[in-house]
Amino acid sequence: MGRPMGTYDKTSQVRSMSDDQAAYVGAMLDGEGWVRFTHDRYPDIRIGNTNPEIISAILRATGCGYIDCKTRNGSLGTKPMFAWRINRILNAETLCIQIAPYSEKAQRVLRVIYGDESPYPNN
Repeated sequence: MGRPMGTYDKTSQVRSMSDDQAAYVGAMLDGEGWVRFTHDRYPDIRIGNTNPEIISAILRATGCGYIDCKTRNGSLGTKPMFAWRINRILNAETLCIQIAPYSEKAQRVLRVIYGDESPYPNN
């Protein structure tokens, strides 16, 4: 079962990130993250890693979301998995707008949110 490690207030919003921060978060989303959509097309964005400092850096850069830690009971040598998560539509949209130049997954989220009006049309 997960337990929140770090969190920002549920009403906190994505910070305005520097280009370097946006590139880092975008690269982490494409390399270590996943996006799923709820039945009503709300994005649920997560980035996971076994290094808590990497995930904490994402929390600090974005200024929102929260971190869960999951462990497997009975698995010797298994490291805990830390996951940063954001699932408010406004935050997901704001995040994806900032990191889209660096992330194909963020571009995909914007295509789902905006449809034909997306600044990142299908290729």
